[in-house]
Amino acid sequence: MLLEVKNLSVEYITSEGRGYAVENASFKIEEGQIVGLVGESSSGKSTLGWSIIRLLPSNARIRSGDILLKGRDIIKMSERTLNETIRGKEISVIVQDPQNALNPVFTIHTQINDILSLYRKKTRKTKLPLLELFRSADTERKKEAVSLLTKVGIADARRRIDEYP
Repeated sequence: MLLEVKNLSVEYITSEGRGYAVENASFKIEEGQIVGLVGESSSGKSTLGWSIIRLLPSNARIRSGDILLKGRDIIKMSERTLNETIRGKEISVIVQDPQNALNPVFTIHTQINDILSLYRKKTRKTKLPLLELFRSADTERKKEAVSLLTKVGIADARRRIDEYP
């Protein structure tokens, strides 16, 4: 079993009281299975997704239930474990409005570079001076970022990589 959610309930705490966004949600996803989550606006779809990777807003909490990723209980994992081994490596979120996924203050290259630096660290044995090593890594990440943009159909990726979203 890839992902199993059992009786998950999530609540929001506001100045007006408690609001229950998800109540007793249960489902299983097998390896290779494709699943779509459909529902009305404000029905709890996003809350369910953010709960699965434990990135709920500060006024929300998982009230009850289990979230198992390959048998491991995500609810009981530390933030450090989630950041180092789960988020972005085994499970990720694709936001509903991808136009707001990138920050307009930074170039596309800067933002993709940040992600590649975090999640694709490569250990190398080299005798290059430190500054040259950083330049080399940045050049490689830029090439990789251009390749990623090309793969998802961004026209003229080499030019667009240095633009602002």
